[in-house]
Amino acid sequence: MNEIEALDAMGGIAPELVNEAGESVRKVKRLPGLLIAAGFCAAVLVCTAVFAVVKPHKGPGTDAGVSIDADRKFLYPFFKYEGRIYEGCEAFPNVRDFVGETLGTIEHANIDENFPLEELEDMTGVAHGEVCAVKGVDPKLMLCMRRGSEVTVFTCSSGLRLVRGSDVFEDMMHIKEAGKGISYESQASFRVGNNEVYEYDGDEAYFNAFIDAVCEGEWIPKKEMDRDAYRWWNVYIRLESGYEAHLVYYRGGYVKLYGLDGAAVKPDPERIKPFIEYLDSEHAPDK
Repeated sequence: MNEIEALDAMGGIAPELVNEAGESVRKVKRLPGLLIAAGFCAAVLVCTAVFAVVKPHKGPGTDAGVSIDADRKFLYPFFKYEGRIYEGCEAFPNVRDFVGETLGTIEHANIDENFPLEELEDMTGVAHGEVCAVKGVDPKLMLCMRRGSEVTVFTCSSGLRLVRGSDVFEDMMHIKEAGKGISYESQASFRVGNNEVYEYDGDEAYFNAFIDAVCEGEWIPKKEMDRDAYRWWNVYIRLESGYEAHLVYYRGGYVKLYGLDGAAVKPDPERIKPFIEYLDSEHAPDK
């Protein structure tokens, strides 16, 4: 359960705000003993940070894309690197093999919730410490930060322009060539931390068709998703580096990258159908 969901459970936040909030820093529940670093927790409690606002943007030819720009709306640990805002989305209990080269040190920014993000200096933020690359992932999309024995992954929430799913999943994460294993978990399990994660042992062709369709699908703003779309499956793709790409499937036929709020890919429903039907037949939440 993330911070937004915890507030929801206590009756402290309206359902419509929960739906709009996206995800906070995910505590990776499949691993024991996880705590988000104390500095990050303090930042979440006292600072207003950034939210991905997706604006329609016409690309070359007939392709319609979206541009993602940071705006203040919810509470997150964040920092600025090379002109882009990065938000914390996943926390791991100890240093991982996927931690790449050190890129510098983020200094603490003494700012309040009214400070304009465009004036935030590079290499500063609410989250602070040594910032590193995530092996095998374009740093324009994702970075990570070590604090003691823990690692938190940050996803870019500004300065991205996306047209096809391949812009993220293929060009920046290299899922097709670097994917080494697939597992999945229902949103019902993920939400309450049941750790009901299963290895995918279905037809490889089903998954290949799924990921091909996702890569070829177009990004759309979240506001253009069907109102009755809701999270259903979390799909984890292990990469060569040891990092797991986390895709979220929404009923209604949408797929998004966990941590990249505000936009989702709309793949061909017929091409993803066999893979989703297999997951539903094996471990549907209502079974």
